[in-house]
Amino acid sequence: MGPPLKRVSIANRKGSMMTNLVNAEVSSHGKVLAAGAYLVSIPVPVFGPLVAAMVFPRGTYERHHAWRALRDDLIVFGITALVALIFIGHTIWTLWNASQQGLDSINWWSVILKPVLWWILAAIFGLINTISSLRAAYLAYFRPKWTG
Repeated sequence: MGPPLKRVSIANRKGSMMTNLVNAEVSSHGKVLAAGAYLVSIPVPVFGPLVAAMVFPRGTYERHHAWRALRDDLIVFGITALVALIFIGHTIWTLWNASQQGLDSINWWSVILKPVLWWILAAIFGLINTISSLRAAYLAYFRPKWTG
């Protein structure tokens, strides 16, 4: 596993001092595990990085990146869930209006195209997750920069 973090004080953009966790040297084993935390989030989003974050020792490079992979997955999951809720809410609203006015008022193109649009958007979010995980794994392995 990677070496422990060191605490250093650095100046932020406004000039005030803040304490960050920094590691100057990262072992090749730590880089592989950190990249693996991102790569496992492709087939098993959210749960893969969560398990990795729980398994890796505290204060290591690989655990830091496992938590970052989990954060990234939760962001994509949240956006996907929000879009899904909007689609479901619109469908319920459409069906409610149709039940009040009779089934002749349903826009069938909307009913047919909405699931197709949802699957296209879900594929796009999956592609975004895959590309961002591959990029983060590359950076964690080939350009280790560790600030907490």
